[in-house]
Amino acid sequence: MQPQNAQEYTRRFNLNQRIEGYGLGNVHIHMPCPFCAAPDFIVYEMLEVETAMGVGATCKECERSAKALITAIAGGKSIEIVQTGGDDPPDWLTPKMRRLIA
Repeated sequence: MQPQNAQEYTRRFNLNQRIEGYGLGNVHIHMPCPFCAAPDFIVYEMLEVETAMGVGATCKECERSAKALITAIAGGKSIEIVQTGGDDPPDWLTPKMRRLIA
């Protein structure tokens, strides 16, 4: 069931995010949907975060899509998650994500 307010979203997000495994080559991140907090929006190996987030995903529950724009800046990296498809998120979900038309 999709959350109806920020408190439900936060609770669901915290329940559905997890890290499994041990050691560099065997750790998997389970990231919930950034829009509805459904489980397993993206599942990736820890060392593959840039590739997985750069490709993005579509939520099986709310059918919204997102991906990360990764920019190298002065020896570091900046990550911005942008919406790439689906309905607008609920008004209570802030800050608003920028929409990128693919």
